[in-house]
Amino acid sequence: MFDKIKNNLTLEEEAMLSANIADKAPKDLSANSVLMWQKIVVVAIDHKDIFGAIKLLREIKKLSSNFSSLPDEYQEISAWLGYCAMPDLRQEDIESFFKNIDFMIILEDDFYNDLIERIKWRLSTIDIQERDKWRERIYNAMHENQNNLTDNFIIQGKTGSIANWVKEYDAQIGVKIAESITRANFENETSTKAHLSDKEKSALKKFLDFYEFIKLSSYDPAGFEEDLVIESKGKTYINVNGEMVEVGDSNVIAREVRPFQKVSPLLPPHSAITQSAHSLLTQSNGNLSIILSQLQNSITNKDVEQTLGALLLLSQLRRLDNILEDPRFAQIIMNDLRRNNSESAIAGIRSNPTAPMHLARFLKITLEDNLNLSNQDALAFGAKLGKIMSIESEKYSSIVKNEKWNM
Repeated sequence: MFDKIKNNLTLEEEAMLSANIADKAPKDLSANSVLMWQKIVVVAIDHKDIFGAIKLLREIKKLSSNFSSLPDEYQEISAWLGYCAMPDLRQEDIESFFKNIDFMIILEDDFYNDLIERIKWRLSTIDIQERDKWRERIYNAMHENQNNLTDNFIIQGKTGSIANWVKEYDAQIGVKIAESITRANFENETSTKAHLSDKEKSALKKFLDFYEFIKLSSYDPAGFEEDLVIESKGKTYINVNGEMVEVGDSNVIAREVRPFQKVSPLLPPHSAITQSAHSLLTQSNGNLSIILSQLQNSITNKDVEQTLGALLLLSQLRRLDNILEDPRFAQIIMNDLRRNNSESAIAGIRSNPTAPMHLARFLKITLEDNLNLSNQDALAFGAKLGKIMSIESEKYSSIVKNEKWNM
């Protein structure tokens, strides 16, 4: 869908649609409105407009009340909006997505196929004690999904639905994590028996990769949603998908960055931000002074990727909460308050620099005013930082509230 739509999307249209995108959606789900809806979806994904995608999903749900079932084109549109909105979807919406949506559309796409990364992002924003419950609901939802994974199936008379494939996989492999050889044998034998095409074989493999990830516990190193920094015997390690990599190992820098999204030049993909954080950790060996100096330089040079990487690393190291104790960063807020004739608020920053409202102001100024990120992009990134920090202190979960900076 994306190449076709992009070829019919002018720069002027993209600029127009990207501003308050939810307001640009047609007020119906007719055949004549499909192209505009598709353009809106492409722009929402390219601009990583999570909040806009959520509003659009609500609009489609409201408009679809007149249909016994959504037309195929709008089912695809709903799938991609769910993909875009996934980092901030509610649990019941995530469950509905994997129960009702043909998410193979996403897994089979050449560029936007990283459902594992999307789920990791969402789960990383909730308490770890709750994550396995979310995984279980996704797991159960897939057992009810009647959308086709393949045209044919290994049992004659049954469809190649997602539900039928997972039930057969469980029956042959078991519900525990599958060993590589056992899984490979299943794929080879069932592909032959079901007469799967090469495309269907690839789809089955991609689906089982996702299915096995969901079966993991978030307490399992391979299932943990964030690249965890660990100190042991004077050395620093990063847990990358279950593999312990020592800081300074070239593997940390050389890891391939998968194409998360085709986004505007101003906003790097999430995987690139994570890579930047890892690189900074490697270069600094975790030295806070070096990290803060790099952050200052990145802000001064308006280097978006380096700034976001430094902020992410500080949040993971639980050192972002007191950043305003450093005069270099406190001065950023104070200068802004003076420009806005709000000097009376400066005393509050000096007396309580770790207050969430002050951090929210700092992030707003840094991300929007200095780096020129859109309000939507800045809020989405700020919300993620807040949720990481809330693991240590719940008060930071309110940095972004009701889709606004809570200043």
